[in-house]
Amino acid sequence: MNGIRMIGRASVLSLLLIICLGGAVEADGPLVWDQPVSGVLKPNEAEKYDLTVTRPSKLTFDVSGFGENTRVTLQDERSKQVLYQSLTSDGVRPEQAVLSEYVEPGNYRLIVSEYILSKRAAAYTLSATAETITTDDREPNNGTLEAQVLPFQKTVRGMLSAQDEKDIYQLNVPKSGKLSLAIDTYLRGNAIISLTDSLNENVFSSYLVSEEKSPGKFRRSVYVEAGNYFLTLSRTSTQTGRYQVQAAMQPITTNEQEPNDGVLEATRLLFAQDYSGLLTWQDHHDYYRVTLPKKSRVTFDVTAMIDPSMTIEWTDPMNKSLYYRSLSGNEKTPGRWKDSLELPKGTYYFRIGSTYYSGYYHFRLTASHLFPVLQINSVKVGARQVSGTTERNATVRLTINQRTYTQKSNQTGRYTFSIPKAKRGTTITVSSENRYGKTTEQVYVK
Repeated sequence: MNGIRMIGRASVLSLLLIICLGGAVEADGPLVWDQPVSGVLKPNEAEKYDLTVTRPSKLTFDVSGFGENTRVTLQDERSKQVLYQSLTSDGVRPEQAVLSEYVEPGNYRLIVSEYILSKRAAAYTLSATAETITTDDREPNNGTLEAQVLPFQKTVRGMLSAQDEKDIYQLNVPKSGKLSLAIDTYLRGNAIISLTDSLNENVFSSYLVSEEKSPGKFRRSVYVEAGNYFLTLSRTSTQTGRYQVQAAMQPITTNEQEPNDGVLEATRLLFAQDYSGLLTWQDHHDYYRVTLPKKSRVTFDVTAMIDPSMTIEWTDPMNKSLYYRSLSGNEKTPGRWKDSLELPKGTYYFRIGSTYYSGYYHFRLTASHLFPVLQINSVKVGARQVSGTTERNATVRLTINQRTYTQKSNQTGRYTFSIPKAKRGTTITVSSENRYGKTTEQVYVK
């Protein structure tokens, strides 16, 4: 047995190639990358080349032969087949095959053999190259217990090889918000991308088609609660290759009180307050509760950043729907909807939800029964004052002849405005505003 060392280029993988001869081989001296080794095989004869790979690599073998049925097989150290190709030649023109595979560090054996029933000797030529693949993934990372932590705002490079069907990364989300993933795959075929939570519940799964020179690009954002998540990249069949992934996290600050996923957990609302909430892949509905001591007109102003849509619904204590509306919007173009509903005394539930989509929202409610009561004394021709009553310390505005005057009502709720001499038929508009809303009335000079 002759031992021959294959010397690699400095920029490529260091590879040790030992040739175990079963027939004649032209291999006198070192075997250099991209330079061929030739041999002749008799039927049922084989030559074996042992390789030691020290870093994640892409191995390429260029084989040509004149045999009737020349077989090329690459095995790993467990004798598992990594590559296989059969070459059939008419003996005049050589058959050629270029084989390549992404592999992990380890020991491999390349076997070139001729079929037992072949009727002639088989000459062949073989050359090998190895390309080091720079990766950041740390093996093993094939399950959640050995998942590699994926840092935010950093590109991580990895490789799915003949021995490594999937890589799993752990994302530690400290606060609820928007999780964004940017993944480029250079696999020779389909990749499967999936995100699960710590209970192994599926957040999403997606197929991505790619090629080595035409990468597949995956971009997706999802709103999630705080917790641990697992990103899995896996290959289908023998479609190996490299990839890169980057994750980003944008915390979303809200003032909603969880849980508020049903009427029994509904958050009590105060009028004239700004509220914000977040719908995530786990949290599809937020419920709020309002109680009216008397008949009132409730106005709701909602802004949605949930793409493509969410729903707004009002229900009574018997779960009867009183109002339903779909609202579209996204972060760059928020959707907004303002409407009002006349409701009798009682308790009501305000629901914001989206069965399939996630995002955040803002809203504000006002109720007319909390607006200031406003009374205006009659104004006669020639009058130089307008007076009346409202609640104390309210902001009162008077508009006459396209001019507006503003003052605060006193501690008893009275207000008095000096105006130009009033003319018959002139319209006078007075409004009184408190923290809950505004009441507006008009009088005419008589």
